Amino acid sequence: ELEPQATAADLDHILNDHVAPRILGHLGWLVLHASAVDIGGRLALFLGQSGAGKSTLSASLYRQGHRLLSDD
Repeated sequence: ELEPQATAADLDHILNDHVAPRILGHLGWLVLHASAVDIGGRLALFLGQSGAGKSTLSASLYRQGHRLLSDD
């Protein structure tokens, strides 16, 4: 049950980052959690479990001037 103060962004996050990957995995799809950053024209791809720090690392690189290509 959603909290009364839950926003549309909260619902979007729950559905897209938690529910959909579980359904797809159950159906046999390969589901990857990843972030991608362009560092000097080269791709840096970070793969890992949810909560492993991929988004934090990518955001840090973005703040240092690198181009964020994707996050999950």
